[in-house]
Amino acid sequence: MTGSGDERDPFESAVEAYLALLEAGTPPDTDEFCNRHPECANELREFIANLNFVDDQLAEARIRNPLATTTDLGQADLGQTDAGDTEAEQADASDSPDYGLATGTPLPKVHGYTLLSELGGGSQGIIYKAQEPRTKRIVALKVIREGAFATDFERLRFQNEIEVASSLTHPAIVRVYRSGEDHGRSFFTMEYIDGVPVDEYTASRTLSIEDTLQLFLGICDGAAYGHRRGVIHRDLKPSKILIDDDGHPHILDFGLPNCIAGGGQPATGIGTPAGVFVGVRRYAAPEQMKCGLGAIDIRTDVYALGVILYEMLTDGYPYPWDGGCGDDMALHVLQTPPTPPRAMRSELRGKLETIMLRAIHKEPDHRYQSAADLAEDIRHYLTGFPIGPRPNRFWYVFWYVARLAYRRHRLFVLAGATALVALIAFLITTWVL
Repeated sequence: MTGSGDERDPFESAVEAYLALLEAGTPPDTDEFCNRHPECANELREFIANLNFVDDQLAEARIRNPLATTTDLGQADLGQTDAGDTEAEQADASDSPDYGLATGTPLPKVHGYTLLSELGGGSQGIIYKAQEPRTKRIVALKVIREGAFATDFERLRFQNEIEVASSLTHPAIVRVYRSGEDHGRSFFTMEYIDGVPVDEYTASRTLSIEDTLQLFLGICDGAAYGHRRGVIHRDLKPSKILIDDDGHPHILDFGLPNCIAGGGQPATGIGTPAGVFVGVRRYAAPEQMKCGLGAIDIRTDVYALGVILYEMLTDGYPYPWDGGCGDDMALHVLQTPPTPPRAMRSELRGKLETIMLRAIHKEPDHRYQSAADLAEDIRHYLTGFPIGPRPNRFWYVFWYVARLAYRRHRLFVLAGATALVALIAFLITTWVL
């Protein structure tokens, strides 16, 4: 949801081109299409195979449950065009300069909104920058990718995304405003963030380690909120985290995941079929690389957050991947130990390095068990508290108070410690004699 002209990932660009051909009714030959994109051919073959699997499952399901024409998500009237609108407003909604900036293709018409440009899209929908003519508010409008030709199952899945996203209200998660249907196309509007991806934000600024960690804590807090509400993102990456002009993070697409049934495990229902890879390999956890052979839960999001934190602090990737074959990356994620952060940046030693490596541990049981746990240890690092398990709260607090006293009154603490050692030595000597 940003208008920046950043260079796009080759795999994502190829996927968008493939989906566009499918929508146009001219599905390409898989081998020929993949050969045109040698830099990500293996990833494309896997994506197309998974896509065909999903299509087969959807064809078998065909659940009949039409959506209501308009669903109000509890917000105030956000500017849908009605009989009370002026003729100028209605003309503005229908006669806008509807051409996408990226492709130059005509933008679709959505009643009640002026579509300004195409922002991007995913497997389920395409996102546009739009304006509500009545309020003049700029929003992001997401339209189901198959439009009027979407199956009922796809509509239900899209509606499920709306319901999940609208239940999340947190400053670090993009808000959903309203949903509806226009000429058979389901859509919903959400908060438009005029920002840049978090990797671009950190690369364009000289941030201290402390400032970077504070920014990352805002991202963690948003993810932790989603987890508490029973939602796994499964596709966290820098392009899904926008930083606004005030330096506040906003997580996108926290509505296209599996929900959590309990114990951090994903629930069954309308979502991604088991065994289908979801996400970008660069930020995918080892259990995601196994395509369903491992358990996907909130710790999968913790791994992605750990990779994002690693990149924010080191400007590098944890594994020796040169951007080549995606299978090479998968092997590194599954088998290669991550490069110690201190090797990338000398200041990243000790406790902070421990935090970073624990967040991207290959075994979920040895990883932070939630984004909240990761955020807690970062806050403890910033304030001087010990990190990791703290079985004895008394000694935990005693250690922190003693450390604080030492920092503020070093001379008196050293004198007291010396006197205590001398007293103990005297008592031992007296007892022995």
